[in-house]
Amino acid sequence: MKKHQIRLRWQDVRDLPYPFDKDLSAEETAEVMEYCENDVLSTKAVFEDFEKQGVFDVARTISELFDFVANKPFYTWQAQLGSGILSQLYRRSIGVPIGRKIKQPAPTYFEPRLYINEAVAFSDERNQEVLAYLKTLPSENVVSIPSTSGRLMNKGCTEWGRKYLPDVKLYAGNVAFRLGVGGIHSDFHQQHVRGHLIDFDVTSYYPSLILQAGRCPTGLTED
Repeated sequence: MKKHQIRLRWQDVRDLPYPFDKDLSAEETAEVMEYCENDVLSTKAVFEDFEKQGVFDVARTISELFDFVANKPFYTWQAQLGSGILSQLYRRSIGVPIGRKIKQPAPTYFEPRLYINEAVAFSDERNQEVLAYLKTLPSENVVSIPSTSGRLMNKGCTEWGRKYLPDVKLYAGNVAFRLGVGGIHSDFHQQHVRGHLIDFDVTSYYPSLILQAGRCPTGLTED
């Protein structure tokens, strides 16, 4: 929701100011009521924006084209939805029924230093220490292992992340970012920001990185 608030340049973006189970004073109750009103108004604005852009029409069309997704287009993140559709279409094309285990993939070894561009450097000493640490990590098998249901489970990547990245953080000024298996996660504390905010996003950021590193799935051509 906050991402959409910022995209719409909503004038008031805030977190719930108090823990959900806190006994509130009269003054705190008024503040929470103001927060709830702001949340409802921004939700209405996002809904109207989606309707104007035809987001719901697209969701309905996807549901009609791919019957196996049911109502997921209305509540599933785009990348997750796309991945699920491509996975099912691939299964159908090779004749593997849904729920059947796919052939065990070959080991895939990951060594961070081989994928860190030599031009990368930081002025912040804390970040430079993290960069040096990442370059020392050993090569290990991080292959995704299929479960009995056939769904690919990133057990290898998850175990690797738990082993080497639990306390690793990068910094942008005074804001800390944790390194995770799926990306970088900010450690923001509760914020209340008034005024117009701008959201910067990079189109096809992850696919571009994947292509640059040459990590496309086995069986796909360079095209």
